[in-house]
Formats: sequence, C-alpha cells, structure tokens
Amino acid sequence: MSIYSYANEGFSGELILVEADLRRGMPGFSIVGLPDSAVRESRERVRAAVRNSGLKFPRERVLVNLAPAGFKKVGSGLDLAIALAVLQQNEHSADDFKNTDAFIADSPNQVDSFAGSASAKMLYDVLVLGELSLTGRVREVKGITGAVIAAVQKGCRYCIIPQVPDYLRSIKAVEKQGLVVYQVESLKQAAEVLTAADSGNPVTTEQMNAVNYQAEVSSESRPDSDFSFSECTEMFPDFSEVKGLEPLKRVLAAAAAGRHHLLMFGPPGIGKTMSAKRFPGILPRLDADDSLEVSRIHSLSNQGDPFCIANSGCPPVVFRYQSVQRDHLLGGWGGSSQPGDVSLAHKGVLILDEAASIHPGILQRLRDPLENRRVDFYHNGRYIWFPADFQLLMVVNACPCGRLGQPQAKCMCSPAEIHSYWKKIGSPFLDRIDIRVPVEPDFSWYDSGSRVLSTAEIRVQVASGVGMQEERYAGFPFKRNSEIPPDSVEKVCRLSPPLTRLLHEMASEAAVSSRAFHGILRVSRTLADLDGAVDIEEEHLLQALELRKYGDGDFYWKSVY
Repeated sequence: MSIYSYANEGFSGELILVEADLRRGMPGFSIVGLPDSAVRESRERVRAAVRNSGLKFPRERVLVNLAPAGFKKVGSGLDLAIALAVLQQNEHSADDFKNTDAFIADSPNQVDSFAGSASAKMLYDVLVLGELSLTGRVREVKGITGAVIAAVQKGCRYCIIPQVPDYLRSIKAVEKQGLVVYQVESLKQAAEVLTAADSGNPVTTEQMNAVNYQAEVSSESRPDSDFSFSECTEMFPDFSEVKGLEPLKRVLAAAAAGRHHLLMFGPPGIGKTMSAKRFPGILPRLDADDSLEVSRIHSLSNQGDPFCIANSGCPPVVFRYQSVQRDHLLGGWGGSSQPGDVSLAHKGVLILDEAASIHPGILQRLRDPLENRRVDFYHNGRYIWFPADFQLLMVVNACPCGRLGQPQAKCMCSPAEIHSYWKKIGSPFLDRIDIRVPVEPDFSWYDSGSRVLSTAEIRVQVASGVGMQEERYAGFPFKRNSEIPPDSVEKVCRLSPPLTRLLHEMASEAAVSSRAFHGILRVSRTLADLDGAVDIEEEHLLQALELRKYGDGDFYWKSVY
C-alpha cells in the first residue's frame, strides 16, 4: 500500500508520494525531496508524536523521500503521512510482528492484525493529510477538500484526514466512487486504520465513524434547479429598506439573473452601497459542482469570506473598499500561493466600493480575470492558477467632489477633472462592464406611499429568469446569458429584422466595440427572460442600449462649468 499526501500549490495542488526506508547504522532521521523548513521540522514533531502516542519509533537510520523530488514541499500537512510511512515500513521490515517494538498492541486481536499485514498485497493507495502535535493529536490543515478530490482522481481507496467541518460531506466529486474517508483524532487511531486497511481487513465505518462520501452525498444532494434562497438571504438586509430606487432594483435583478457585471454611479448617500450590500440576497444558490469549487478554493485560504457557506450552496461574497491591495485582490499576497479576492469570489460576487479611488494599476489588473475567468501568477519558480469566474459590482461617485447628480448641490469639478476621474477606470475596463446605471435621488416615495419591492419579490423575478436560461442552455457548456461565447451570441439572442437594423444603426452611431455589441445582446436576452418573453422585444433592446452607454463619454450629469 503506497502512502500519498497532498501539497497545496494553486488550485490544482500536487500529490506527494511518501516513501520511507530503514537501514542499519547510527540512528537518525532524514527527509529528502526538496522540503521547506516546516517539512524539515516535522522530524521532531513526528518523533515526539510517535512516542507520546504509545508507539515506538524505529531505532534504525530513517530516510523519508517525498516525490516528485523537483517540487518544493511547503507546510505541515505532511506530518501524518510521514509518521505513518515510517511506522508502516518498520512494521513490514520486522521478522516477527508479534514481538516487534514498532507498535504497542492493546489486545491480542490487534497483534494479529499487525501480523496479518506481513503478507498483505499492495492493492490500494491511501491518501493521508494532517499536522501532528507533540502529543500525537491530528490537527486540521488547509486544502483538505482539494486533497480528497485528488485522491478520487488518483484512484485511492482510502483517505485518512483530520476531523473537518461538515461541508466536506457535500462533496459531489466522490459520489460515484468507492472512496472511504476516515476522520481521525490521533496518530494512534490513524495507525490502526492504516494497519487494518493494509492487512485487507479495513475498519468499518461504524467502528471508526468514517465518512462514506458516496452515502452522504446521495442522501443530501439537492437538485440543480432548486432556487431556494432561504439559507443565503438571512445574512443580508432586505431590499424593502431601500426606497425610491425601484428602477434600480429591476436592473439589479437582471444582473443577478444573467450574472452581468454592473457599475452603479451617482452622488453619495442615495443608496448605492446600501443596494450593493443587499444584492447578494437575490443571487440564486449554487449547484453541487459550483459549490464544490467554491469549497475547494476557500479551504486553501485563511481569509475566506464569512458569508460563504458551501454546504448550503450560498454564493461567496467579497466586499472591498478603495484601500484594497493588488496581491490581496489577485492572489499571491505575502509571497504565498494564497487565493485572492477574485478567486474567493468565484461563482459569487466581488463588490468594489469607491472603485474609482482604487489605484488605476490595480483596477486594470482585473481585466485579465474578467476576460479569462481565472488568475495566474508566479510562485516558487512555477506558474500557478486559481479559478476567478466572479461577478463584478462596482460603486463609484459621479465626480471627484461627489456633488455631481445632486439636484440642489453644485458640482465644482471642471469637465477635465471629471474626465480625469473616469479615466482612472478607463475605457478598456469599462468595455467589460455590460450594465452601467446612474442612481439619482428620489424622495417621491415619502408622501406617495408607493409600493416598495422586497428581497423576496425580487428573488421571484431572478428565479424565473434563471429557470428560462437553464431550460434554454440544457446540454450547453454555459449556464447564464453573460457566459454565451461570441460565436453563439447572435444564434441565442436572435432579433427580428427591424430590431437587427435598429441595433446596427444605434451601435454604429455610438461606435461601440464588438465586445459591447455582444454585451448589449446578452443583456437584452436577460431582460426578456425576466419578463418571460421568448423573443427579445424592442423595449428590451432599447433598455440594454441605455444601460450600456454611460461612462463612454456621456457622464449623464453635467457640472456647472
């Protein structure tokens, strides 16, 4: 039985084969295979953990090899695998297991179990992950979700991991596999599991409280078309508190249904940020595959968003202000391989407040993940990557002083200052934002008592729009309107001949790019889906054109100059 462990390196990670060799000579303990300082220090942790667990560390010269040798191993997650590899090799190299000092048996049955492993056939691989304390306790480490998925891809029969959060029970990748995952609390317990599995008589799930993912997933999996929002929306305020911005709510519903990037601009204090903080409450729940990817990314980070609850399928939400730094936004901060905000928001939403105040160089770096839905960076001599398929929602003031757009206030910014302010965002970046909506003060609701849409009502609209898209795109590699590839846009978003002529005339007049042309069609399709329309109608096309134009020279409001 070969023992594998797992090293986090970007999203994919690396399986590590842990080999141990015992030889005569001066007692010693060496680890080779390009270990970092944390892995080298595991020698002392493993030695102390073995002895404090009531087990005997071999008196021979111990050599542990971590393969592939050219890949740098980082972190303490290899501790448990190294300890078990040493104990397994000591057990296999003894002549008489009943008299061996490799283990201290608690019962005759356990001794027989150890003896039976002498002739065991190495039919299965086992993946082991965990950090050891000096007392022999097994501590949780990062990347357990990715390790379990790697075990499935490798074809491992067993996994031995620390006690982990319940969200791992929802992993769908092992639904049809025969993988059994044991959650252990101590090194001694892990050694017993490994010895029993090596002998061909694995411990039953009842004995060890093992998590059989096949049973768990089949009993807890939800259909992909379930649009229940109840578990996600309790964390966010209700849209009923936002009054006077009813047209904006329809735009937000369209953005949520089609996963379109959105820019809200206007004077301060009128409800832009207030609406942005309520936007995640109308996002539909993730399906099992997307939830798995989100869980995997967040298991690699110690700064995961607290609103990300992968076992309920809630989309992750990352809210950042103008002080955000480049490495925190894109990943690799502190010289590490940590995922950044764009990856933590994968399949969810990244909200940037006061976006025009973010350093232009940082903001422009978002263009690549917006286009490719992934982020790449260089770490430890290797290029690593993380998924970054996020929805961007930006909130900005309309001018540097913030008064532009206020009816009773006078903006003192010159046209040159306003253009310089918007230039920080830049046309190439704005070209990737399909919806740009001005937000104006509106106090008509105060006396009229007009109807105010709540989060629950907007969710109904979003669910209807998402349902039409899932029915339309069944069997396609994309799920939402914003994901329609360029070669399929005109086929999916078909227009009547009069609307086609209208679109071409207005697009030529506005001198839009090909990307903008496709973006208008995608948004039109989403607006039609919200209304339950089979075909795109003129009102949908005109509204999509109206939502696209601002920011490309027409700033909606004018200054006093």
